[in-house]
Amino acid sequence: MAYFLGRDVNVYINTETTTVDNSIGVTGAADTAMTLVEGATSGMTRVFAQHMHASNDHLSAAGTAQADITGVEIALATMDEDTPYIGQIQPGKVEIKKEYTVSLTRKKHNALWDVIYNGIGTNNARFGLGNGLSGFGTGLVNPKSIVNSLDSCYGYRVTVQFKTGTAGVGTAASNEETISLTNMCITSYTTTLNADGVQEETIELSSYQPMLLSKDGDTMNRTLITTAVF
Repeated sequence: MAYFLGRDVNVYINTETTTVDNSIGVTGAADTAMTLVEGATSGMTRVFAQHMHASNDHLSAAGTAQADITGVEIALATMDEDTPYIGQIQPGKVEIKKEYTVSLTRKKHNALWDVIYNGIGTNNARFGLGNGLSGFGTGLVNPKSIVNSLDSCYGYRVTVQFKTGTAGVGTAASNEETISLTNMCITSYTTTLNADGVQEETIELSSYQPMLLSKDGDTMNRTLITTAVF
C-alpha cells in the first residue's frame, strides 16, 4: 500500500476507449438538477471521465487532471490458492490473480462523484461504458462481454502521475513516473463531514487487470485490454 498527498500527484480518469465522443459526465447547472450523460464532452456541464485520445498519448490529451485531490492511496494484493500436501505443514501457494485498488480523496465542491456512484434514476456510471460503447454499464453481465470490437471497454482507466516538483513537459517530465490502472470499477463512495474544516469525499476503484507503465512521465499508456486476458 502506498499513500500520496494530492500535491505530489496528478490523477486522470478516462473511459476505456480511444473512440471519440465516448466520455461520461453530467449535465445540469445545479446539483439538484443533474443528469448522467455519455457522449461528447461538449454537451456536459462537468466531465468525470474523458475518452482516451486515439493518437496522442500526452497527458494533456487525456483531459483535465482531477481537481482538489488531497490524497491518493494505491493498494496491491494477490489472491492465492493453497495446495496442502499429506504430511507437510507448509502448503504450496498458487497465484490466482492480483487486485489493484485506488482510493481518491478530494475536497468536496459539487455532487459529481456522488452522482457517478449513486446514479440518477435507472442510470449509474460505476462500471463505465456499456457494451459496444453504448450507454452505461450495468454490472449485471459478465465484464468480458462489455467490448468494443475485440477490446474491453469495461470500467475506467485511472492514470496517476508522480510529480518531481517541477511542472512541465519534455526534459522536466523525464524524471516523473506515470502508471495506468485499467478496467477499474467504482466500488465505494464516502463523504466525510467536518464542522470545523473542509468537507471531503472519497471514491474507491478496483480492478484485477495488470497495471501499465508509460514510456515517460508525461504520457499515459493507451494500450487497450483485449478480452482474452479477462
